Parts: sequence; structure tokens; C-alpha cells
Amino acid sequence: MKNCIKPFLLVVIGLIGLSGCSSLIPYEEEFACKRPDNMGKCINTEQAYEEARSGNSVTPFAKPVSKREEEEEDSDAETRPTLNLHLASPNYGYSQYLDANYRETAKLLKSGITPVLSNGDTIKIVLVPNRVTDKMLLSERIMYVIIEEPEFIMGDYLIEKKAPISTLFRE
Repeated sequence: MKNCIKPFLLVVIGLIGLSGCSSLIPYEEEFACKRPDNMGKCINTEQAYEEARSGNSVTPFAKPVSKREEEEEDSDAETRPTLNLHLASPNYGYSQYLDANYRETAKLLKSGITPVLSNGDTIKIVLVPNRVTDKMLLSERIMYVIIEEPEFIMGDYLIEKKAPISTLFRE
């Protein structure tokens, strides 16, 4: 009986080893778009990654059934034009953000009064680890002390501002 168990266990362990990850993950990586009215794209994982990385559209989007015309119902999804035209240029949103940022900066530079940011004064203090009692140890901490806040300076920033006398004397 003992001689029969060892070969059986070896066969079972061998089959589990040959099946690899498929025994642990029962899902296929490649999915099939069986429904013709499926929204989105019918592409595999590598194509989806490449499209997301480069921004270039690999396959066109499927149109909803309600927006399809009668002659398009018989045609294949690959022959339809792409609905998402802004994906043709990579990083479309980021380039729009940069353009808007440059326009705002150009507006500020062309205006008569240009805001300038003064540097604030900050002190960084490192509190080293120390032992309070035999059973308590405080770890290292960093503390920042803001002495002067940074602020926007408009125009006459070299002229010293004088406080009214009424704010100096309180009753």
C-alpha cells in the first residue's frame, strides 16, 4: 500500500507543477468580445498597454446600438472610424495644461504690474532621539519654524509701510 501512494503523489505533484499559474488563476488573459454591441474596444492586454503608453489609438471604439445606422449594423467594428479623435496626439491633456499655463504666464508678464514673490524665512530644527526614562525613548523629529511668511509683492515693495498711530496705542 505504501509503495502505491508515493507514485500517486509524484504524479499529482507533477501535474500541479505542469499546470503552473493556470491552476491558481482560472481566468484567461485573452478575452473575447462576443457581443457586437459591446461598448469600448476589443483588444488584448498588450495592445491596451501600448495604447495607454503612447496615446495612439490602435483600434476604433464601438458605437452604441442606438447611434448606429442600418448599413453599419452589418459592417464589422474594425471598419468604423474612431470616435475618440483627441487620442491621436499623445498626452493631449498635459499639452493643453502647458498651453494654458504659458498663456497665463504671458498675460502676467505683459500686464503693467508684475507680481513678485518674496522669500520667507524658515528654520529647520532637528530634535535628536533621546531617552526620557528607562522605558521611554523619543525618536528623531524635525520641526520647522516659520519666521516670515512668503508673500506677493505688488509695485512699491521697497517703500516701508507705516502703521497708523491708532493701532499702536490701545485704550
